[in-house]
Amino acid sequence: MRWKEHGFLLVLAVCGISLVTGGCAKLRARDKLNKGVYAFRSGQFDESIEELKRASTLAPIRVDIRIDLALTLTMLGEYEDARSQFEEVLRREPNNKRALDSLVFLSDPA
Repeated sequence: MRWKEHGFLLVLAVCGISLVTGGCAKLRARDKLNKGVYAFRSGQFDESIEELKRASTLAPIRVDIRIDLALTLTMLGEYEDARSQFEEVLRREPNNKRALDSLVFLSDPA
């Protein structure tokens, strides 16, 4: 085998072992994020929310996933759930402008 083939097989083996042990959570989170964004763009908002929730569970430190989830929840009128997601973003990044602006928007009763 050539070097590229060996390298590819090594990557597959390592990722396979990592999947079994839970180490490829980042890859699974990215996959769920992509599926959530695709579902959103396709107008399948409930599916988008479910995929984004799974992604945020797999990668809880990724505030971008939580923001996407919160914005989708806001669009569907799920304001309390959206607020919870934005607040979680602010716990991780206290100066996150998008979360701060969105919370102001959600606080405005008009």
